[in-house]
Amino acid sequence: MSSRSTYPSCSSKPVSMEYLVPAALITYQYCTSDEMIQLPSAVMDADYVLFDHTVNYWNWILVTFVSVIVQYLMLGSVSAQECLFWNLLHHVSCLFKIVRLEIARLDQYTDPNQFTERLASIVSTHEVCFKCARCLENVLNPLLALWYCTCIVQTCYLLFVVSMIDDMVVIASMIFVLQYTIFLIFSFSMLGAELMEESARVSDAVYNSNWYMRMPAERRLLWFMKLRSDRPVGITAVKFFYVNRSTFAEAMKTAFSLFTIMRRFYGEE
Repeated sequence: MSSRSTYPSCSSKPVSMEYLVPAALITYQYCTSDEMIQLPSAVMDADYVLFDHTVNYWNWILVTFVSVIVQYLMLGSVSAQECLFWNLLHHVSCLFKIVRLEIARLDQYTDPNQFTERLASIVSTHEVCFKCARCLENVLNPLLALWYCTCIVQTCYLLFVVSMIDDMVVIASMIFVLQYTIFLIFSFSMLGAELMEESARVSDAVYNSNWYMRMPAERRLLWFMKLRSDRPVGITAVKFFYVNRSTFAEAMKTAFSLFTIMRRFYGEE
């Protein structure tokens, strides 16, 4: 939870380092020096919109201020969306864990009425888990496919550019974007693996219970829960593959393989 709570503040640091710090330094030079200062372009260039904002300091500081606010709003909305998805995935995994623990406690109920009532509650909660997992999968599967493809292309391109040029400013800006994308799909891969593992453990909990000593109707319910839990539950990338730790490793391997192929073709030319 602490990593998710600090993520928005960490994602906003590049904006502060790239735009706020230079703006503060230029403002200090403007106030303390009589020399002519060359104002850099703001975050969102307004040269071709209304006016040349780099001619006058006050126009430049206004455009810079508005641009930085827009950048922070964009980062805040994206970070809030990603943190929401992370928390929803983690909470669905916790629901599966609660179902597993409740099944493990079923053998403690000796009264048939209490057992039936508790089993009905567990089956209902298990159904809610599947519905929540399906909803999240439908929302996330196109985004995950886009993020995985973007991460592979960016990693391959960054490695190729680093091997070709010596411009540290360009490399640093690309690394900022790349570390964001890698961290994003790594987080979803870990949470996807957690969801798959917790849903599969429900099947083991049913198998290890004394289901064979129950009434036929109760045995059918327990066995139905086991059969449903045997099917993988997780998040996919447009139904191509389940997102987990192994797919994250495969994405990194694919990026390095493409980089090797590009370097070989470039070397031959």
